[in-house]
Amino acid sequence: MPLTPLDLQSVQFKKSWRGYSCDQVDSFLHKALRDYEMIYKENLELKENLINIQSLLDTYRQMEDTLKNTLVLAQKSAEEIRRLADQEAELLLREAKAQAENIKTCAAAQVEERMRRYEEMVNRAEAFRANMRGFLLAQLELWEQGRQYYQEAAAGLSSGGADCTG
Repeated sequence: MPLTPLDLQSVQFKKSWRGYSCDQVDSFLHKALRDYEMIYKENLELKENLINIQSLLDTYRQMEDTLKNTLVLAQKSAEEIRRLADQEAELLLREAKAQAENIKTCAAAQVEERMRRYEEMVNRAEAFRANMRGFLLAQLELWEQGRQYYQEAAAGLSSGGADCTG
């Protein structure tokens, strides 16, 4: 066990006939006691500081571990979010492609239906034109026959065909 300042202060030596000078020994011990007491107190303070610093160091190490764990968790979360976002983007892309394909199919069907209706209308117009032409030709023929009939009747009247015998 190390000496304490109290041990140095309470030490007593036996006096002998041929020993050291008591005043010099006392003076030296007093000076050594003062220096030793100062170093002893400083040592105690340093030990207390060391304990405090070690406590702080432990706290900082715990904080560091917590931060590391938090960082690892954040990285894992970011990777998971990125993976989910990629999956969602892929799903949206597939849905958009399917929707676009559906729209194209619908549009193609509409174009086909309108082309069919257009051709039907063109055929109807041709049929109407043919019917109208036939009708007009028949009317023209009737008109010609009527004109010819009236010309023949007029010619018969003028050639003396008027018999007024009664």
